[in-house]
Amino acid sequence: MFGYWMNQRFVMFTTLLVLSASGLAWHLGMDSLARSEIPILCSPCVGMASPDPNMGQAVHPAPGHETLYEKVESFVHVLRSQSDDSVLSLARRLRDQGKSEGAIEHLRTALLDRPDVVPWLNELGTILISTAQYHEAANRLTRSIELNPNRARTHYNLGVALSRLGRSGEALASYQRAIAQNPAHTRSFYNTGIIQLKRGNVPEAKAAFLRALEAHSPSMNPKIHYQLGQIYARQGEVDNARRSYRQAVRLRPDYIAARVGLARLSEKKGDVEAAVTEWQRVVRLNPQSDTAQYSLGRIYERLNDPIRAIEAYKKNLKLQPGHVESLMRIGRIYLMLGRPCEARVYFERVLKLNPHHQEAMNELRKVVIE
Repeated sequence: MFGYWMNQRFVMFTTLLVLSASGLAWHLGMDSLARSEIPILCSPCVGMASPDPNMGQAVHPAPGHETLYEKVESFVHVLRSQSDDSVLSLARRLRDQGKSEGAIEHLRTALLDRPDVVPWLNELGTILISTAQYHEAANRLTRSIELNPNRARTHYNLGVALSRLGRSGEALASYQRAIAQNPAHTRSFYNTGIIQLKRGNVPEAKAAFLRALEAHSPSMNPKIHYQLGQIYARQGEVDNARRSYRQAVRLRPDYIAARVGLARLSEKKGDVEAAVTEWQRVVRLNPQSDTAQYSLGRIYERLNDPIRAIEAYKKNLKLQPGHVESLMRIGRIYLMLGRPCEARVYFERVLKLNPHHQEAMNELRKVVIE
């Protein structure tokens, strides 16, 4: 805020200083500076003949010579541009230092004095989105678009703010305007696909993701392939889904969601070995994945590997101590292995969580009888 105030005072002070110098030059009779170099608009005097054919027209300096006023105007423009840049520079520095609220206040203060500076409005809107202040972000970006409607990124950011506000129809319209400005705006296609998916418009979502792929954005392509894989899986196109997930992990090997998709597809097709491989990769990428541990336990059961199944379920219970299904499965495996005392412990844990759990009560009766 202080930096912005100082910049503005400096511009004003320098401008007044230069204009004062020009006034002094005029009073001192410095014709070369204050008369011949200043364009003067003259009008013919009533009732008098005008000996000057240029009377009533602007008198311009010779080529290559600027008037004093032109020099002042150019100088002030340069100073103001530097001031604009310094406002943005400080805001971005504050943002990068994790001081987003400071950057927001700095830009708000600057805009009080000059409310229609488009780069400031855009920067403020972007930072407001990052701090979940979506209402003000939408208002600032809307004003920016009124001043300059030809910037795809501004339309896109407005779409993001509107989407977060639950105004999906308006968000879609903003993304379409961004695409009109930039037909290769990948993120606008991608976000359009996400909104259409949420609305249940699968064909429209699929078309948007395919258009996003055509824009060739390396950073976005893994996410696009993953979303296409989700659509194909939902439609029962297993081979296409697997192909899309594999493309996603080929481009980004640590993409957990795509590896989960591959693991589930492999289970669905009965390829348990491939499923184990993918779930193990998920665990390596994220040891806190309870979904992966539980899924591994179920697969090990299918592979008749009860010890590894118990191990996986126990790991899941460390992450989810109240996961009833893991408790039940461990108890049943211990019963199958002829270890009723250990089985009893897990069935009793289920009943502590839910005293009316009928399956746990039934299993516990078996333990007592035996």
